[in-house]
Amino acid sequence: MDLKFVISKQGLFITALLKKANIAGWVDLQNKLWDKYRLGYQLLQGNSYNVFINETSEDVLEKATEEVKLIMEEGMKSVEFAKLLQNAQEYKKWLESEWLLNKKKVEKELKEILRTDLPKDTFTVYVMGNLVNIGRHLEDHKIAWGHKEDWPNYSLVYLAHEYLHSMFSRSDLDHAVIELITDNELRIRLNQGGEYFTCSGKDVGHEYLRELEKSMLPAWRAYLGNKSLDIRRFVEDREANTDNPEK
Repeated sequence: MDLKFVISKQGLFITALLKKANIAGWVDLQNKLWDKYRLGYQLLQGNSYNVFINETSEDVLEKATEEVKLIMEEGMKSVEFAKLLQNAQEYKKWLESEWLLNKKKVEKELKEILRTDLPKDTFTVYVMGNLVNIGRHLEDHKIAWGHKEDWPNYSLVYLAHEYLHSMFSRSDLDHAVIELITDNELRIRLNQGGEYFTCSGKDVGHEYLRELEKSMLPAWRAYLGNKSLDIRRFVEDREANTDNPEK
């Protein structure tokens, strides 16, 4: 389970621009760039309607693209971005150290839960710091990650979560299985105690998946106790019993 931690300055800036960063003055920076370069900002947001609704869409697209460049140049020269970048650099050092310290234990627990081989590819983790909240599997063995530690081993658990997206489909059922594996079972093992779906007074996992996960919980507990099954078989059995996933 090899992870390489890097910082993409452009990726960091755009992520924080389109989400938000817990930095004084960041909203003011967003508003300033919006007012000056609205067309380019909308293009970054994926709002291409205002670009292509025009009869002269090629000219408007060219203007929007130029504004994107100006947003990047001006925003990345700002004092606010300098603070964001410093935080990401400090967080990267901590995250790398945390991962190297716990990698073998995470691998061991995942292999015991999954009972199958883990991907042998090296995954690149684009570190965003803990002032921007993002956790996303980007395909092609890439992960975007940044978050404060809501509970012990939070980042380790969710790096494993995003990593496992490469082994499963994008269906709600598979996502729910990933949350049972990492957000819950792996978390409890790493923290040497706890309960499913809650930790340190906070809900764990996506709310829209919780009913599905709870319905699978009896079958999941049976799976954990039956060493003859692997995770592929568990998923196949759930798919075959979509109307009654607890079986």
